[in-house]
Formats: sequence, C-alpha cells, structure tokens
Amino acid sequence: STIEIIDTWRLPDDPYPRQWEERFGAHILSPAVVKTALRALVAADIEPGTLTTVILDASNPRVIAGIPRALGLKPEQLADQLFADVGRTGTAHAGLMLARVLDTADPGDRILVLSAADGIGCLGAGGD
Repeated sequence: STIEIIDTWRLPDDPYPRQWEERFGAHILSPAVVKTALRALVAADIEPGTLTTVILDASNPRVIAGIPRALGLKPEQLADQLFADVGRTGTAHAGLMLARVLDTADPGDRILVLSAADGIGCLGAGGD
C-alpha cells in the first residue's frame, strides 16, 4: 500500500532534516496498515484467528500498535519483536523476525508478516 505523505523533509538551507511528531504518522498510516493486512488475509482466504504467528514491524511503533485489536489477535499469536535482544535493525528487521519464527515453525503454520515503514509490505500469509 502506498500513501504519499511527507513526514520527513529538509529545506535547502536546513543543516538537518525535520520530522513530524510520531502521532501524525500513526494517524495517517495506521488505517492503511489495517487495510493492507485485511486485504492480504482475504486474498489468502485466511481468518486472523487461524494465524499461528503474526510478525509486526514498523519504524514508528505507534503505526502497528492497534493491529492486534483490529484483527482480533491473541497475545500468543504475536511474534517477539526482538527489542530486548537486538533492538530494531531497520530494513532487515521484519526478515530477522521471520527467520526467528521459521526456526521453530511447524509445517502448516500460518505466518503473517506485516512491515510498515516508508510503505507497507505484506511479505506473506500462508501455510499448508
């Protein structure tokens, strides 16, 4: 999904970039994240409750904060975000979380990866 917003900018004479407060990005992007997740699940014909693991990643944590409630997810469905172990690794973070989940996944597990940064990507929803 793509939404064109300018939340980080730098004027020609500015020595450093400026950025809107986190709430602005969350207010604009959160609905798009929910919509993207629902579109992916509908396309895969998967109910959120049947997901084994949901990987949520965002450069702004507020953007994905409402996803579990919006999709009706249980806490045990959410993957460890690895903040205590490695922090957030930037672009690689969703893939790192997926690698961690796949280390212990079983055949048939249904895994949803939702990454929201400068765009929203749904890397996969599937199983069987």
